[in-house]
Amino acid sequence: MLAPATRLWASYRRDVWQLAQFERWGAYLRVAAGLITFVAIPALPLAILYASVYVADRRPAQLAVGVLLIAATTTAGWLWKSRLWERPVRRRLTEWQSHEPGMNEVGVAISDADISAACVVLMRAHLYPSFFRNSNPIPDAPSLDRYLGVVLPSILPQVEFDEVAERTRQALRQAGIRARVVGVDVP
Repeated sequence: MLAPATRLWASYRRDVWQLAQFERWGAYLRVAAGLITFVAIPALPLAILYASVYVADRRPAQLAVGVLLIAATTTAGWLWKSRLWERPVRRRLTEWQSHEPGMNEVGVAISDADISAACVVLMRAHLYPSFFRNSNPIPDAPSLDRYLGVVLPSILPQVEFDEVAERTRQALRQAGIRARVVGVDVP
């Protein structure tokens, strides 16, 4: 079993990977912003301590710097526990994964083996595969045994249902994934 810290980093890496499917290199800019925060948090008390050597030459100044150092150390501990460096990635990923419930949800019948590849292809097409479950048997396509719900993220301008269905078909067709999107077969 993985240690809790390892699970948290694995979760963050998964989130970065998912965001990169939507935004490509833009996701790594958010990682860079988080890295700056990651480095700045423990550096804050050290910077104050370093500055105090040169600034505080009188008793009131030394006292003020000491209080500031205690406050900075406490704040740095709180910021570290709240994992502030993950927020740029997680906030943006939440924006991509939010959608209006029931609005423009396109039903896709797909085989179990193709689900992960289809999810990647759909995210790269700026569509969000919100869930999948077992499908009712389709008599003329027994291999399509899963149902995948695909929605347009709320971060994008909302379009008609037919447009979302066509985008879904086009993305799956370009990837060569066999599926049935709202009753229309995609070879």
